[in-house]
Amino acid sequence: MFNNQQSLITIFISLLAIVACVNDTPTKEIVEQKQEVKDTVNTINHPQLKFINEEIAKDSTNADLYFNRALANQKLKNIDEAIADYDKALSLNDTTSAYYLNFADLLINMNNVVPAINLLTKGLEKKPKDINMLLKLSQYYLYIDDIDKSILTANQALKVDVSNAEAYFKKGLAYLFKQDTMKAISTLQTATEQNPDFYDAFMQLGLLCAGKKMKIAAGYYNNAIRINPNSTEAHYGLAIYHQNKNELQKAKDTYRKLITVDQQHKDAFYNLGYIYFNEDSLQKALKHFNMATNVDLDFVRAYYMRGLTYEAMGDTANALKDYERTIAFDADFEMANKGLDRLK
Repeated sequence: MFNNQQSLITIFISLLAIVACVNDTPTKEIVEQKQEVKDTVNTINHPQLKFINEEIAKDSTNADLYFNRALANQKLKNIDEAIADYDKALSLNDTTSAYYLNFADLLINMNNVVPAINLLTKGLEKKPKDINMLLKLSQYYLYIDDIDKSILTANQALKVDVSNAEAYFKKGLAYLFKQDTMKAISTLQTATEQNPDFYDAFMQLGLLCAGKKMKIAAGYYNNAIRINPNSTEAHYGLAIYHQNKNELQKAKDTYRKLITVDQQHKDAFYNLGYIYFNEDSLQKALKHFNMATNVDLDFVRAYYMRGLTYEAMGDTANALKDYERTIAFDADFEMANKGLDRLK
């Protein structure tokens, strides 16, 4: 009897669960539908859209109104509505480059590279000398690794404007993708000649020339710093360049300047500590490794170097702690394991 009652209770509970599920499903759907309607109403009545909607109601063939609504919808993350509005704007006016450019950017943000390329190609059929569309298209070709078309499109832009720095920059990047470093450097140099304040071009030149161990690299980094004094990447690139050339005083000076720009730059602290360690300035090395680990509590290399510094100072206890801490982060850290073997 007990077993039968238990079975009846189990069946009853199961039926209740089924009834609950059956009743819950439409309720959940109704709630979701109500929320969807509420969100739609809120979107329609959004201040950024309400005025434009009213204007469209008065003038439904005004392409600019649909374009402006597309921008507003995009800002509000109403992506489907934005796409529909861009399409509508282009159906009413297919000769305005801003429509193509903004629509293409939206597609790129959605990782739809080929549709963005097709859109700009269509735009250039209408306006073949539109420099902005040509430059954008040259950039997008790099996203699909079509280097030759990127260079071809940049050259088309230069036919329109032979002094266009951005076109030389795009072309230089294409050569870089093609692993033709010297052509990339030459073309990027032309970009800086056309625009002496072209930060990105100077940074690329600094990186490329530093990689080739060319002395001119420092000048390019310094130009980048001239244009943007608060650039951490330019200061860091210049410091690394000096350090790799064993110009240690210049490296230290640049790292210190970098720290004034970014007081949380862990690699600047670490590299200063590394230089001081190799100069046998152990107290200064320890200070900078401490600062590096204060910025990043998981900075494994800094813990190891601090342990090595303690070992060099004869502080075995603290050296062991840092080697053990390093191994706790990375059990395969060979040098830390060797440190433990030496001291135990």
